[in-house]
Amino acid sequence: MNDTIKTIYDPINDLWGNPQTYKNIDFHPLKVKDIKYKTLFYKLFAQPKNYIREKKILKLSYLKFLFYVLDRDSNVDGELKDFLSHITKKEVKIETRLIKLTDEIVLENIALRILIGDAEFLEDEFENIREIVLEQNGLTIEYVEGYLPDLEEKLGRTIENTEIDYIDELFTFSILMKKSMEEIGEYTVFQLNNMLERVFVLKQHDIYQPLLATGQITMKNGGSIKPYLYHIGKRGRYDSILISRDKFASDTKEFFKS
Repeated sequence: MNDTIKTIYDPINDLWGNPQTYKNIDFHPLKVKDIKYKTLFYKLFAQPKNYIREKKILKLSYLKFLFYVLDRDSNVDGELKDFLSHITKKEVKIETRLIKLTDEIVLENIALRILIGDAEFLEDEFENIREIVLEQNGLTIEYVEGYLPDLEEKLGRTIENTEIDYIDELFTFSILMKKSMEEIGEYTVFQLNNMLERVFVLKQHDIYQPLLATGQITMKNGGSIKPYLYHIGKRGRYDSILISRDKFASDTKEFFKS
């Protein structure tokens, strides 16, 4: 999280599903039922840019990256206005202007700005909006920009090996929590993601901890079951397919001895 956002971002708002405020504009978190806007969220805010090693692209603001690099056969202008209007409950306009007249129009001579209600957001301020929107919906800039094509392919293959999808998770969560789908639909994406992980961990604890305690099963490499109360920290994009250097050294110690 950048220094500007650290001074204004209130994590407690995410707990209760309340908006984050930036330049007197409230940015509301997405709800589980906002399927259309969740799709736009990933398309508009979760696109990795910095892995593209072209200098002219690295120099672009994220807003210009959206409009002039990603906008091929889609309507980024309309989709971004629709998304921002949905999460701010305000009228949104996106304007383009020339900041330097030359014989050739190049991106460096074009400035974009977004008007949300009575507030103006320049290109560098959209970077702050992006960080707020990612954070309050369970992602981070670091997670998105950690994208690496080779590892992404391996992660994709890992995900494809399971038949469980988002709908399966929602129905299972509904049954476990004895909540209707309508009730779950009102949760924010952030709230649901945190509750989903915890309720499944608690179920695993209830099933496996008694078996561990009586010696009926053992954990590989001396591992343990997560306790009821634990902290969910920020995760890296590829944590599920990578192991730490220390764990690798521990797991291969006997192999190298032989």
